[in-house]
Amino acid sequence: MKILKRSLIIFILVLCIEFLFIKAYKVNVKWDLLKKISKELMDNYVRKLDESELLNNAISGMLKNLDPYTNFYDPEETVLLESLIKGEYGGIGLTVDKRNGKIVVIAPMENSPAFRAGIQPGDFIVKVNGIDVENEKITRVVSLVRGKPGKNVKITIQRGQNSKNLIEFNLKTEIIKVKDIPFFGILDEDIGYIKISHFSKNAAGEFKKSLYSLIKKDLRGLIVDLRGNPGGLLNSAVRISDFLLPRGRIIVFTRGKKKKYNVKYYSKEKPLLDDIPLVIIVDSGSASASEIVAGAIQDNDRGVVIGTKTFGKGLVQTIFYPEKKMAFKITTSEYFTPSGRSIHKYNNKLNISDSDTFFTHNNRIIISGGGIVPDILCDEDTTVKNIVSLMKKESIFLKFATKYFSKDSLIIRHIPPEKELLDNFYSFLELEKFKIPVEGIKEIEYIKTLLTDNKYEAFLDSVKSYIYLKNKSKLYRIKGSLYKHLKKTIIEINIGENNTYKHIINDDPIVKIALEVVKDKFKYYSILNPEK
Repeated sequence: MKILKRSLIIFILVLCIEFLFIKAYKVNVKWDLLKKISKELMDNYVRKLDESELLNNAISGMLKNLDPYTNFYDPEETVLLESLIKGEYGGIGLTVDKRNGKIVVIAPMENSPAFRAGIQPGDFIVKVNGIDVENEKITRVVSLVRGKPGKNVKITIQRGQNSKNLIEFNLKTEIIKVKDIPFFGILDEDIGYIKISHFSKNAAGEFKKSLYSLIKKDLRGLIVDLRGNPGGLLNSAVRISDFLLPRGRIIVFTRGKKKKYNVKYYSKEKPLLDDIPLVIIVDSGSASASEIVAGAIQDNDRGVVIGTKTFGKGLVQTIFYPEKKMAFKITTSEYFTPSGRSIHKYNNKLNISDSDTFFTHNNRIIISGGGIVPDILCDEDTTVKNIVSLMKKESIFLKFATKYFSKDSLIIRHIPPEKELLDNFYSFLELEKFKIPVEGIKEIEYIKTLLTDNKYEAFLDSVKSYIYLKNKSKLYRIKGSLYKHLKKTIIEINIGENNTYKHIINDDPIVKIALEVVKDKFKYYSILNPEK
């Protein structure tokens, strides 16, 4: 009997080893195939291939059918990724973007080498250290202007879209600290306001410092603005939530394939605030770490969430470094708010449940799936959103502001009233030949190609004119929003982003709603405790 048992165990072990060997053999055969294909391409392809580019494309091919957040970063992209995480980098302090094929300066950071040298929003970067950058990827341009403190950077600027005059700036890189909290202050005498734009490793420290500064003013309420905040580090979101929640509450928990990714995060510290009204503002641009904070506050009934539905990113990534200066960000877990809900947008590539009902600490009903749904929904006008997004993409606000209002430190006193400013802006749009995409025009043109008789052409042209006229009226319908964005851009290019908030915050309609909620204690507590 013992011999039989021993023989059976040996047989099972042999089978297991054979299975593992076959599995490993199959994997090795596939990797050998990849190597052979790579070699044949390098040897025989019609043009010379870059081996590293070929490898990067192969990696991209492996990742493309996974979730959008599992990514490989080349050395240039890794530098950018690490600066976002660390909250600082060696550079000259420029925020840039690629628009219509050109690298445009969005803003120089205050007191940075670029700011002190006089580089302005709207300037076009033509060369960096003698290298033409017009057709370069933005990550390449950013890597050229960054480096260890003391690195020499020569920037060639074109000021004005049609100008042929080029200006050269010789700068030295410095340590640039990215502000996670661009503004905090007191609204209406005793209501605190904190804007969080990112969640780098410095975010929690900045938040704590800002909150302590506000607490000294004898606060009656606090507004935390997470609009447009794409997220960042999970630990920073946990720490900020910890400052606001009662001790011992769940902040968030994660689940992954490996045990080490299954973690529950609790509030451990004594809250920095007494139980005064707290409002969190979110929008469709609030994602990831922003949703962790908003979800923790909402599920624990510690505050009221207002705004529009958030982005819906409920996945956590871990960064690995397969080689020096190369990063690999892998989705390793999904996160859940304290009530147990996932807020991730439903995606068939991942085994994530669709919408479901959950309950807060006070037994309020909340919905899972597709983002955080605010307690008070502030409808987002899609017409405004689409037109403003298009204007930003084409740098319309920036071009107008830099053309007519640049370099005036007393600009607050000189901004024209709404009608005057918008009349000038509409004329500027005509000069720029800016057009809102119009539905129906392509169809009309197609119908015209099918006509054999010209008698309907005049009628179709009149329909086109009517559609254009009706579409143009949209600009007048959203004049309040256009004026707000123009005013913000004009102030920003003259006195910097951080100083802009205090001049525009009181005109913000969502902030006004937040103030009303904070001040109206009956409304505030009836939202959090509807049965009382």
